Amino acid sequence: GRILTMDPVGTPTAITLPTINATADSAVAGANDPNNPSTIGTTFEILFIDEFTGTISTDGTDKFVGSVMVGVDDGSKKAFVPAAANDVVNLNGEAGAGNATKGGLIGSRIKFTATADNTYMVEGLLIGDGTIVTPFGN
Repeated sequence: GRILTMDPVGTPTAITLPTINATADSAVAGANDPNNPSTIGTTFEILFIDEFTGTISTDGTDKFVGSVMVGVDDGSKKAFVPAAANDVVNLNGEAGAGNATKGGLIGSRIKFTATADNTYMVEGLLIGDGTIVTPFGN
């Protein structure tokens, strides 16, 4: 229920999401037990309060589904859907005027939710500058 604010000191910055634990619910306590080790439903929402250049990735086993939109101040925007093998979001907000093509400028927001074993749903609005390109991949 919280938004993580990111104001990186150095660049590039690497953020690694935790490995999804889809362990079955306890036969005794079930899904509502606070000691349940399953992380299905856990959400990480990040708001960039400074320009961000770097990556947000998984352990390499967990992959992304969903989509993000990158928009620029002239009204251009484009939605991107990760390919089946994508496990990295690469932002370049500190690249300078006309070069923050993948998003990561102040106010960018992205959310990751563990929805199944090996699957994070990603959604967000990334603010960029210049000719928009996909933030998915290295």
